[in-house]
Amino acid sequence: MVKKTIHIVGFGSQGSAWAQCLRSSGWDVQVYLSNPGSTSSSTPSRSFDSAKKLGFEPHLLKDLPLHLSESEGPHWIAMLCPDGVIAPVYRDYLRSSPSEIRLILAHGYVVYANELNLAGAHHQVTLLAPKAIGPKLLEHFQISSPSTHRLAAAFWSPPSDQKALTEIARGLGFAQNSLINATFEQEAIGDLISEQGLLCGGVFNLLELSMNAMERAGIPEALIREECITELELIAGLIRERGVSHSFQAISQAAQCGTASMAEKLEKAGIREIFQTQTEFVQSREFVEYFRSQKWQDRVRQFTKKLSLWEERFKTLDVQK
Repeated sequence: MVKKTIHIVGFGSQGSAWAQCLRSSGWDVQVYLSNPGSTSSSTPSRSFDSAKKLGFEPHLLKDLPLHLSESEGPHWIAMLCPDGVIAPVYRDYLRSSPSEIRLILAHGYVVYANELNLAGAHHQVTLLAPKAIGPKLLEHFQISSPSTHRLAAAFWSPPSDQKALTEIARGLGFAQNSLINATFEQEAIGDLISEQGLLCGGVFNLLELSMNAMERAGIPEALIREECITELELIAGLIRERGVSHSFQAISQAAQCGTASMAEKLEKAGIREIFQTQTEFVQSREFVEYFRSQKWQDRVRQFTKKLSLWEERFKTLDVQK
């Protein structure tokens, strides 16, 4: 019988969702954060206060080793803090613990980046990576509970821990057949390629280019929003519902013609070579060094500012209604 206590480090998008889902599924959820709440700090921790408002009693990370020593393991710890923080948190608070520990990663990045140095065989790392942001995981759980939902997750653990990790996954609402066996490297590389090529690198760059082009063509702002934002949501839903090929066949002939025309121009511009270069950037782990360098942050700030200007303009449309 699995001891149904889980320690959650972090209370952001995933941490908040996991904590609420698992509590509803009967787990004893212990939340750990690095910063205290408003009673102990001049700068209140938003996560600390959020956890308290949802009925949790968050602990400080420094107390986690002591709590682990008070009972027998294995202790399941979901590392739901940002990727760049996971290795330092383990090093500073857990590596010296003699307790039997099972770390759960919601993303394989720290293993892919070779950042996690485990103390020994009594510490193991597992993978349970939902293919959804935290709020969507919580939404699907609440709609489906006590049944399972249709979301999927990448899944890996040593054979001895598979039963326990599967029970934790079930506590989040995942069905057995929605747990996709994948290594940490496979999950991380797949996630990064999809983010950089399509979901973020593709969508946000093309979205900004499309909105700017429509503005130059004299299209009203309200129509720009509908064509770019609303229809993006609709086409994503159509792909999920009907599949990629059937969705392409369902769009208008003008849209199909435009897709063919754009494909020709992208091919001539070397899109396949660019995409392959970016894929190799991820697979070779050059991306890890670029990520650590912080050189990308200025571009992110500039891009965020551009998108924020569009967002403010769209908000003005709602005020005018």
